Amino acid sequence: KGSTTTGAFALDNLRHVKIDTAFMGTDGFKDCQGPTTFSFQELSVKQKVIEQSKQKILVCDRSKFFKTGTYPFARFSDYDKIITNPIDPKEKAMIDSAKEIVIIDPITRKQNNRMKKRFKNTMIYFLLQRFFNV
Repeated sequence: KGSTTTGAFALDNLRHVKIDTAFMGTDGFKDCQGPTTFSFQELSVKQKVIEQSKQKILVCDRSKFFKTGTYPFARFSDYDKIITNPIDPKEKAMIDSAKEIVIIDPITRKQNNRMKKRFKNTMIYFLLQRFFNV
């Protein structure tokens, strides 16, 4: 399991960082206008990352449409892209205020093998593995 840095230390360091592209996750957003987190400690850090980033991308699977965290940290309209797996029209309407919605279709084993060769040891492959079980 990964680790995170939160609190005053993280916020102070983020003040001095300009982020080109932030890939962010969420604990869910059912009945919300944006992503949420269960972690109060991560709340201010997530908000600061959004503030410091030129491009903001929310990466989530379909399960997040049916869960809600305790603390909202952004609005969907704050995101340049939301990347998710196939969703139905009702779910798409929930996130429609994002500038762009990218739907990643399930891939075949042959496509998976090609992607492994092309993106192995890159952040893209890590994200695909982490969020879409590639």
